[in-house]
Amino acid sequence: MKSFRFRLIAAGFCLCGLPAAASTVLFNDMGTGSTVYDDATGLAVVGTGTTFPSNTYAELFKVSGSGSEGVSEIDLAMSDNPPHADTFYASVWSDNSGVPGTQIPGAYWSLTTTNPFGSCCALVEITGIGGLSLTGGGSYFMVLGPVNLTDNSWVVWMNAGQGIEGDVQLSSNGGSTWSDQGTVQLSGFDVLSGTAEVVPEPHLLLLLGAGLAGMLAARRRI
Repeated sequence: MKSFRFRLIAAGFCLCGLPAAASTVLFNDMGTGSTVYDDATGLAVVGTGTTFPSNTYAELFKVSGSGSEGVSEIDLAMSDNPPHADTFYASVWSDNSGVPGTQIPGAYWSLTTTNPFGSCCALVEITGIGGLSLTGGGSYFMVLGPVNLTDNSWVVWMNAGQGIEGDVQLSSNGGSTWSDQGTVQLSGFDVLSGTAEVVPEPHLLLLLGAGLAGMLAARRRI
């Protein structure tokens, strides 16, 4: 009897270890492998403690899909610039006729990056997002800025390097007013929807079923 229980538990572990389903991509302008983003150029997101004017950037992107799309993860191509602070925030804003309108409720995250400038390809990952939905087919702004306008932070939002262009806005007062930078190549980021689920592959289910049938037959003989 002990032997049967052990085999059944082991079969359960095998099922839990099966491949997980991938998330749905709502937006992605980055590449793959060693070319996820351009490690040599980007936008400086800084506070005035660096002796430079504060820079907050907003980049327009369009959500794929249709209807209400729940956001589960956002990935950002970022690097730091020591010895300055490596803090920044990311948020998603509505599109108000080509300029950032208002921040979407629940779409603000205080973040850090320790990825050295000039190296590729670590990403800042915002995971476990809940309660945030965007409209498929709609346009939004991804906004990155210093957590505090007067801090000593200096991070770089790296160029995606894939030739995907969009409208870019710059603010020196934390988003109270914006200056249009024109349509240029976007910085690297993606927006994902859905959560990973354990989905057994058909041939693995057949093997599992055969194994359970064999164990049940063996139990009858005990």
